[in-house]
Amino acid sequence: MAQRKERARFGQGPQPVTTVPFQLADGRELGMLRFRSSSWRFAETVDAFRAELAKVHGPALCELSVESVEFTAKNGRRVSYCKPVATVRGPWSLGLAA
Repeated sequence: MAQRKERARFGQGPQPVTTVPFQLADGRELGMLRFRSSSWRFAETVDAFRAELAKVHGPALCELSVESVEFTAKNGRRVSYCKPVATVRGPWSLGLAA
């Protein structure tokens, strides 16, 4: 991932585009929706997220949220951004019982 990031920074490779298809637990009549992110941090979590989904063995109840991140860079500049976070909560049947 570090090598891909470096290439993209110098215009020699693509930026990440991570797409997560989903349905709202309380709005299934809306059909399939898509969340799309160009965040490197989110792209780095995709493999772990897929591994968690595989453990469910079927439809999964997940949470998609946005986390606020703030820090001071080495040059003293204040940095603030929103980081998307996807979490597997369990099998979809748990969502129906809740």
